[in-house]
Amino acid sequence: MNNKKTTKRALVSSLLALVMCVSMLIGTTFAWFTDQASTSVNTIQSGDLEIALEYSTDDGTTWADAEGQALNFKTADGRTDILWEPGCTYELPLIRVRNNGNLALKYELAINGVTGSAKLLEAIEFSANDAAISSFSGTLLEKDDVSDSILIKGHMKEEAGNEYENLEISGIGITVYATQFTYEKDSYDDQYDAAAGTAFVGGNGTEENPYLVNEASQLMSISDYSEYTYFKVADGVETLDMTGVGKIRLNGSFDGNGVTMNNLTTALFQSVGKAGVEQDIKISNLTANVNTTDGNALVRNIYNPGTTTFENVALHGYIEGQYNMGSFYNYGTANANSIGADYTVSFVNATSDVTLINTTGNAIGGMLGHGYEGANNKLFINMDDASGYTGQMYTTGTATCYEVMAMCSHATYMLNGVETSRYTSPYPSTRLTAAVPTAGADGYYVAAADGVARYVVSLEAQLTAYDEEGVKIANKAGLTWSLGKKTITEGFNGKVFDLINSAEIVNDKNHEIGYELSNGALKVYTGRDWNFASGWITLNVTQYDANDTILATGNIRVHTFEEP
Repeated sequence: MNNKKTTKRALVSSLLALVMCVSMLIGTTFAWFTDQASTSVNTIQSGDLEIALEYSTDDGTTWADAEGQALNFKTADGRTDILWEPGCTYELPLIRVRNNGNLALKYELAINGVTGSAKLLEAIEFSANDAAISSFSGTLLEKDDVSDSILIKGHMKEEAGNEYENLEISGIGITVYATQFTYEKDSYDDQYDAAAGTAFVGGNGTEENPYLVNEASQLMSISDYSEYTYFKVADGVETLDMTGVGKIRLNGSFDGNGVTMNNLTTALFQSVGKAGVEQDIKISNLTANVNTTDGNALVRNIYNPGTTTFENVALHGYIEGQYNMGSFYNYGTANANSIGADYTVSFVNATSDVTLINTTGNAIGGMLGHGYEGANNKLFINMDDASGYTGQMYTTGTATCYEVMAMCSHATYMLNGVETSRYTSPYPSTRLTAAVPTAGADGYYVAAADGVARYVVSLEAQLTAYDEEGVKIANKAGLTWSLGKKTITEGFNGKVFDLINSAEIVNDKNHEIGYELSNGALKVYTGRDWNFASGWITLNVTQYDANDTILATGNIRVHTFEEP
């Protein structure tokens, strides 16, 4: 058996040529190109990871190599003389993935690499086998295996208006990501080992025999599993030090088995579930001691359009951030590529007494942040009598705090089966003193609150990306980052930050997200290749006393980038 986990990603890129006509996109074409990946250790040859794409020339009985082939969109009955218009749905010939290497692999699909008028993508939703293409995940493929047939469709939204007329997309990339599977197969019984090659200490990921964790670092491997999988903290583990651990992608259920998680400084789960895949997901049996200033709740995003349950979960500590904050999650299903859905969040003996501090004056919800379910869908919240929020809330401005949820995308949501206004159950909160920085000749200054012991100073970026024609890139506009923080504990003379006289955006992957400031010249590093060309930079200052109680907060816009 090979117990060394080796993961390589094989990238297969294809160009989707969509030839548009004068009205609403006439005639669409895909072209596929394949590549391969292999692994080796010194001079010892290890397994090959190699995939190929095939397409069906008929109804799925005859297959051919898709490399260099143009695949045309067509109607369900085979017509290729199509006209894109609101409400229409067209499909490509069936495709499938073949494993030509000698390692078992998993694969996923993604859309990227848009050229032309990316605005048009706002009006088209892509799916694979009727699931959102962003959440499509293929089955395990062993050597010489082929996947089931994959049907990719494009649907133009019914509400698409005249602003999408006469637009053209000259190219779009569909990528197949292949990753070596982390099990190995035994020759003597033709079965996959339980936890072989994984970071876990036992189990096989099933409900009866979940993967077992006994160290916090092992939790990060949960992100490797895109299919529904069960995870559990091993018996006898009472505490986990979560320093440096978090933002895990969970598609499955997690049983803390009574563990206490200490030093959680960000979201435990960056995302839960998959958009378009309705599942029952449970996070249970844990206590988390939180201390974070990034605004993240226990879960950052719930993508699951089914039911997500928090059961026997207790949250304590401190969460400080901006916008629509909550204890258990920040955002709901529709934030996954704008795919809306009915979905349910259930609380069973789930409690929070976390101190919630919002430094921008936006709303706070004791349990939930933003219940964003989409244009024509509903959020259902179920809470038993043992669940609820009992902590303390702080905010600036005139924003109101709420016991259950900060806000939702509709005026109402369903609470224990009853339609409820999003403005129901206001929660008492303490208004923070607004201490807004002001610009001086050589820097930015702020007046000290009484009893201040330290200042936390951060730069935050709200930036927008554009394509080559200057059109905002769909679903990538208005990204917000914390560019960096510093703490001032002594030598304070009112000045919290140097003056910014000029600024530029650096778009590449050679730098992490962050900034440099030298002689008043600011460089903002996006850490990405997208063309972020407009937006603004905000300086935020929060003051604390010796007991780490927040005393005052304030922010000021220090630079604005004009739109291209």
